[in-house]
Parts: sequence; structure tokens; C-alpha cells
Amino acid sequence: MRTAATALVFVCVSMTAGAQCVQKLTSTAPTIKGKYTVSFTAPQGAEYTIEESSNNFDTLQRGDVVGTTKGVGQATFEHHSTDETTFQYRVVYNMPSGAECASEVLEVTVPGDVAFKRFLTRTIVPIVGSTTGANGARFKTYLRLRDAGVPARGRVIFHSAGRPASDADPSIPYNFTERASLEFDDIVAAMGQSGIGWLEIVPDPDSTTLMPFADVRLYNETAGGATFGDSESDVMITTFYNQTLSGWQAPNARYRLNVGMTVIGPATVDAMLVSIDGTIRGTETRVFTGPTMILESADSFFRAHAQPGDFITMRFKGNVYPFLTATDNTTNDPDLMLPDFRLTHSLLSWTEF
Repeated sequence: MRTAATALVFVCVSMTAGAQCVQKLTSTAPTIKGKYTVSFTAPQGAEYTIEESSNNFDTLQRGDVVGTTKGVGQATFEHHSTDETTFQYRVVYNMPSGAECASEVLEVTVPGDVAFKRFLTRTIVPIVGSTTGANGARFKTYLRLRDAGVPARGRVIFHSAGRPASDADPSIPYNFTERASLEFDDIVAAMGQSGIGWLEIVPDPDSTTLMPFADVRLYNETAGGATFGDSESDVMITTFYNQTLSGWQAPNARYRLNVGMTVIGPATVDAMLVSIDGTIRGTETRVFTGPTMILESADSFFRAHAQPGDFITMRFKGNVYPFLTATDNTTNDPDLMLPDFRLTHSLLSWTEF
């Protein structure tokens, strides 16, 4: 952990304007979660902008306008990071002449949090299941786990829906020493479990951060042995942090609609059900204290009847992966509606902003 300051030359246009220039710029030591306060001393009664960058001001990430109290101004920043990351700060006073008087540049290095990196180094399969369906059918989840071209060890963990997730939940190990794959006709049943839930694919602490790839198919198997269903992919949890989704439309009355969310860590969800003409049919806010999964009918979730063509909008604070399921009332054929998030299978470095 370190902080350093590098002085830059600046010129004030006049003695009056120069009197407003910042005299000193300092920072508290960042915590392990990357929280710290940048302070400066300057004359009373003027407004200043604290500018932040992580690339030597090629671009600005943030600019806080602050005043001074008893000659001191300050702003608090928080950047929880998997790896050591350096940020630059300067304070700018906009003078009446239109010129700009900038302070020296202060560098603050945020420490990397090893536990945070381990928590984020995993992928999830948002929904899986093994349960009895309609008309003697059986709902199953096929999983094929493929190596990423490097030796890798870890576990596939099953978490049941509706209850807090734990690393001690049922799991199956994987160990790829060369190019290989693991296949399960019904991954949930292979762990001796049943019901609906979600999977985490978690590498061992001393293994590579390059996760294996997962091919997943949710399907119904009829009493006669025929199958029909839908596919999904595993995703890194950092790809759906603090997202906003809009435009999901409810299908026609032939389908029953469910709202699902796989939650990683503390999170808040604000959701809205809106009719085609813009009428708000229902709203819902959910606060989660830890990892879990929910799957509810849309009518129950919004406490309002979802009409065909209605739009569903969601906004998340934290790591939440949303999805909808639309099940044919006649054939019981499941259809997954998944968000279009960028996929990756390797966590190199990640910082919360």
C-alpha cells in the first residue's frame, strides 16, 4: 500500500485569481476495500472540482464540485479492486477570467484484495433443475464442461432456489490435466439433488483463473423418451454488475411467465411492469443480503397481471443476473429469455467504480 504525489507546474493568471489556487493535496490511506478521502487546503468561499483519472488524465472518470470549510475541501472515493490500481487526482479552480488554475497531481494506489478476486473468479449457470414435469415428463439439465486449453481444477456447486447459497452446498469436482470434457445428462440428479436452482463453477484457489466452458441445455424428457428444451451459457459474475435492462416483452396467453434472478452477494433490484400504452401496471423492489436465487410467476412478483405485450424493466445495484421463463401451457416446452451480456471466461483485473 502506498501513496505518492508528483508536482506539476501550473500558472495563475493574476494575483487575485492566484489567491484561489489550491495549496496542498493529500489522501488518507486506502482501506482494503479501496475507500479513502482526498483533501486539499484552499481559500474559503470558492468552489473547486476534484478530478479523478486512472490513465494520467487522458480521460476523466469523475469530477466532484466541492466548497471549502475553514479552508479545507474534500471528497471520498471507493474503488474495491482485485489487483493493485493507481488513480490520479487534481483540483481545479475555474477563474472568472475563464482561465483554469490546477493543483499538483496526487497519485493514490488502491491495494488489491485477494479475497475479493477469489470471490469474483467464478462463472454461474443462472438456472438449472431436475424435477417431474407435466404428463409424466421429466425436467432435466444437461451439462458438458470443456477445458479452456490449460490444466484446471475446481468444483461445480449446485445451489437450490429460494434459500441462501453456501460453498458447502452439493458439488462435483473437475480436474482437467489435458484437453478433455465432462458430461452429465442431468447434472442436478448427478449430485443426488432435485428441484430448481443454479450452478457455480469455481476454480480451486491454487488453480488457473481461466475457467472451463459450460454447454448447458434445459429440457423436458417425455414418457416416450423424446426431448425438447432450450440452451444457456455460463457467465462471469462481473459481466452483470450494476446493469439496467429494458424491453423484455411478456408473451401471449399461451405461455405462463416467470421472473427469475440469480443473485451474487448483497444487491437491490427495482423492477417495473409497463403496458404498451405506457401505463405502469406494477412495481417491485427487492433487497438481497447474500447469494440466492428466486423464480416466481410474473403476476406474483409484480402483484399485477402481466398482459401479452407488456414491457418489463429492471435496474440492479450489485451482481444480479435476471431471466424470464416462458412455458407453453399445452406442451410444457420451456423457453428462456436471457439478457445479452458480454461473455468472458477469465478475470484479469476488476475494479468497482
